[in-house]
Amino acid sequence: MKVRGLPYKNICLPEGFSFAAARAGIKASGRPDLALVEACAGTTAAAVFTKNRVVAAPLEVGRASKHRQAMRYLEKAGATFRIVEPGEVPAIMDQLRAVSDAWLQEKSVAEKGFSLGFFDPAYIARCRVAVVEKDGGILAFANILAGAQQYELSADLMRYREGAPREVMEATFVSLISWGKAQGYRWFSLGMAPLSGFERSPVAPYWSRFGSFLFEHGGRFYNFQGLRAYKEKFHPQWEPRYLVYPGGFRLPRILADVSALVAGGYRKILLKR
Repeated sequence: MKVRGLPYKNICLPEGFSFAAARAGIKASGRPDLALVEACAGTTAAAVFTKNRVVAAPLEVGRASKHRQAMRYLEKAGATFRIVEPGEVPAIMDQLRAVSDAWLQEKSVAEKGFSLGFFDPAYIARCRVAVVEKDGGILAFANILAGAQQYELSADLMRYREGAPREVMEATFVSLISWGKAQGYRWFSLGMAPLSGFERSPVAPYWSRFGSFLFEHGGRFYNFQGLRAYKEKFHPQWEPRYLVYPGGFRLPRILADVSALVAGGYRKILLKR
């Protein structure tokens, strides 16, 4: 297996890591087909997040009864679900923005960023968008991220307005999963659950125990447990996602930096707006 260094032109790389590409014989063309990342000595990995994803068929066929109530609310309200193709999204952009603005106002929150979806018309217009409508008006929406080779499907920005049917986002998820299955996708990703991957043990490292404590008692800052509990109802497969850092006492500062990136600044970590 031949290994060569990567050209670093116009690429921002984190310090403390080495990157290379290798020819492992996966591609028939013989071109590099394997990415290698090496962490320098002394780094530590912490399972800060857990990713969760659902197999479409079992949810729809075997466990649909657990979600029928949400679908009934939708039907009883006279609302319908449909997928809007990217070419048709600009025509409904004003309605999407109105729903997004109403959601932000109702929740008394500001737009986030970095790893969380935020309303950007140029970005939204490049995606398929799932909408829940009634009488020609949009009550809820979620833009769709589709993986290569119909492997995995997920929703990014998900918002609804006051007056939408009860459990409207659950009904949207169920409808999206069913649509993805019909399109041939194998998985539907429900995204990440922050701080739910830390080890819960008296002998765990100090910062793992601190992260676990924050997950259980940090509702003032974010509803960590509520987010995981909501996703649990879809019976997903949970997979840890690791944060690699230099070790020692740097983890709290790194987590604070990531939180600031998401919130839009350190001041906004503790403020809703």
